[in-house]
Amino acid sequence: RCSTTPGGACAIRRRSYALTRRCQAADAHATTAGATRVLPLRSLAVGAGTALTLAVIAFSNGGYFPTAWGWGALVALCLVAVYLVVGEPVLPGLPALVTLGSLTALAGWTWLSLAWSEDVSSSVLEGQRMLLYVGAAAAFVLLVRRPTVPYVLAGALVAVVSVAGYGLASRLFPERLGVNESTSGYRLTEPLGYWNGLGLFAAMGALLAFGFVVRGRNLPGRVLAAATLPVLAATIYFTFSRGAWIAAGVGLVAATALDQRRLQLIAFALALAPAPALAVLLSSRQDALTRTDAPLSAAPHSRFPASSRPAAVETASRASRPRPA
Repeated sequence: RCSTTPGGACAIRRRSYALTRRCQAADAHATTAGATRVLPLRSLAVGAGTALTLAVIAFSNGGYFPTAWGWGALVALCLVAVYLVVGEPVLPGLPALVTLGSLTALAGWTWLSLAWSEDVSSSVLEGQRMLLYVGAAAAFVLLVRRPTVPYVLAGALVAVVSVAGYGLASRLFPERLGVNESTSGYRLTEPLGYWNGLGLFAAMGALLAFGFVVRGRNLPGRVLAAATLPVLAATIYFTFSRGAWIAAGVGLVAATALDQRRLQLIAFALALAPAPALAVLLSSRQDALTRTDAPLSAAPHSRFPASSRPAAVETASRASRPRPA
């Protein structure tokens, strides 16, 4: 039998065992805390990268020109290569592999078409664009995890609001940010360069913001998301894009149909609707900002130079000039 005295062998073993358990528990807690700290940093980095990438492409005329394809593909593929060397090897799921494999096969077919293409330069440009798609998809598959998805969506919303806010500011403050939109009539196009594209971009942002308001996990984030809805609604209005409004409506209907808490979703939609509706109503009443035949006296910024005047100001100014016989 073991001795029961405080200095006996059994007592010493019991104290040693308890000390070992406490050390193991402390190590497990430290490991969990370290992983918890690393995860937000990783998620924040992925979200910031998403916001920066989307914003840069959007401000580069929406990635319309080949220069954006080449640089975008180079950055995405370099990011993938660095992650494959220093990152954690994780096997993607089957849907991700199918998506990435399909895009890779399409990119390979595009480059293979150089063998019979009658316009080699155009085929090369299309190949560069496909490399951008493949690189972006590969980066998304490798870097995004389930806990990271909210940060990716938040970064996308930040990019959309930044782009839409700039476009709206170019209409409201043309003396500072105004551009000459001679090819688009009087539709808001900046910075994407196409009114339907900007309208659809803002519509997607509005749906994202609505999702954060309804299903967000922290109150400040939900409040900030709600504050972006009037800006996005006014941007959609000034694009005069019917397709953007239809897309936003279809997205809202789809969210209502797929969400299990439909009544809560509808209640939030009704509660949030007045602010965007008021923004659209006030925007529609600004004749100098919405009509090309508005008189010069109605324009609030008639003192601006011709290169930064709204279209209504420029049209009225040309109409008031004396014409030769």
